[in-house]
Amino acid sequence: MKRINRSVSVTLLSSILIVSVLLSGCGATPAPAPPIVVQPNPVSNNNGTYINILINSLQFTGTVSNLGDTGNLQFIMVASDNSGHSDALICPYGGVIQVHTGDNINPCQAGLTYPQNLLQGNLNLMLIAVDVKDKSDLADVGTNLIASGLSTGLGAAIQGTSEMMSPELAIGLIALSTVIGYAGTKTQEYFQRNYVIGSQSFVMSSQYNWNNGQPVSAAASNQQVNFNFTVQQSTTVSGQVVGGPSVATAFVNPTATQVSSNSPSTSEEENYSDPAEFARWYFTAVWQDRNYDYLWTLSTPSFQSAASTGGYNEFTSWWGSVDKADIGSVSVLNNDGHYASIHVVITFHLHDGRVLQNRQYDYDLVFNSDRQTWMFDYR
Repeated sequence: MKRINRSVSVTLLSSILIVSVLLSGCGATPAPAPPIVVQPNPVSNNNGTYINILINSLQFTGTVSNLGDTGNLQFIMVASDNSGHSDALICPYGGVIQVHTGDNINPCQAGLTYPQNLLQGNLNLMLIAVDVKDKSDLADVGTNLIASGLSTGLGAAIQGTSEMMSPELAIGLIALSTVIGYAGTKTQEYFQRNYVIGSQSFVMSSQYNWNNGQPVSAAASNQQVNFNFTVQQSTTVSGQVVGGPSVATAFVNPTATQVSSNSPSTSEEENYSDPAEFARWYFTAVWQDRNYDYLWTLSTPSFQSAASTGGYNEFTSWWGSVDKADIGSVSVLNNDGHYASIHVVITFHLHDGRVLQNRQYDYDLVFNSDRQTWMFDYR
């Protein structure tokens, strides 16, 4: 069965052509490839080198709550260079993970990424584990506002520090209270209402090759949680890009237990009999929920192999670079109940600030009767 309006077959060559079209900003010509092929490199980094800050684990060795033996964790990573280029990542985004003393978890599936030519002077990090008392606070204050306040606060706190100070690794030089003091009223209220399980600050230098890419492990100042993270130089992006237009949705590790969702889980939401409704749900869930493991299963093996030479890693890398996707329209070209073809117009807002506007794609779908859902297909 042929695809509708296929202008170029989905091969390695078509992947290259599609990326070229996107980068050039050309037009409305329908592109027959899935979004997992659309992977333009951030233009803010001309030398193609990135500094990725990745969380490996949090181990809770002491009290996780001042109200009992169970805490509702929200983990916050804030980063700034000496020039105030700063950003913050919150895991899980808009929610919490239930933790107990003795737990060893990784709440984040991705981290923060600096384009190397943006990073000036030292890399200043603040890692914070918070027990959220009232999850409604997250809606009242706003996760983006908290992250934005903290990134602004850290940037302001380290302004004026000497770039001549180039430690291999300095721990505990920046106090959380100092960062909060610069962070604004709403962020200050967030910390007043909740319990800080532990926090620690780190200063690292490129002169020591970011600790040679080796993991850094250190306890919080109150010894209640151990933080383990890695800073690595790479040619690929592994997280939210610093310098993007807004604080991005954090990546939730699907193996962790998230207990704060007010909406149905991803697996409960894809049950749409209408192909257009399925497509609208999918292209919203993939950047809002970011349950990549599950969403990857909503494409057939033939689609996965034809659409992306990089497979699952390319899929997560592309969507990891997307802050938001706006669906312009979804048109059903044909639908016999088992096979369908759709035309999608979508705008991508990337973490590096670019907007890929009104990109057009044609997709084949097949209905999986066992799972009662549509799946992306290639035929």
